[in-house]
Amino acid sequence: MSQISEAEWDRLFDVNVKGIYTCVNAVMPVFLKKQSGCIITVSSMWGQVGASCEVAYSASKSAVIGL
Repeated sequence: MSQISEAEWDRLFDVNVKGIYTCVNAVMPVFLKKQSGCIITVSSMWGQVGASCEVAYSASKSAVIGL
C-alpha cells in the first residue's frame, strides 16, 4: 500500500464509496415518502477477490459491496 499516498487513497474512497453514499442519502427521503425505490450500484470483481497490484481500488470496491 505504500505505492499510493494517503491523499490518493482518500480520493479513491471519496469517489467510489462516498459518492454512492451521497447519492443514496439524496434520494432516500423520496423513497421513504413513496415507500418504494431501487438503487443499483456498480462494483468490481476485485471487490470480491482483491488484486495485489490494486489494493486501494479493491478495498474501495469491497466497501461498495458492503454498503
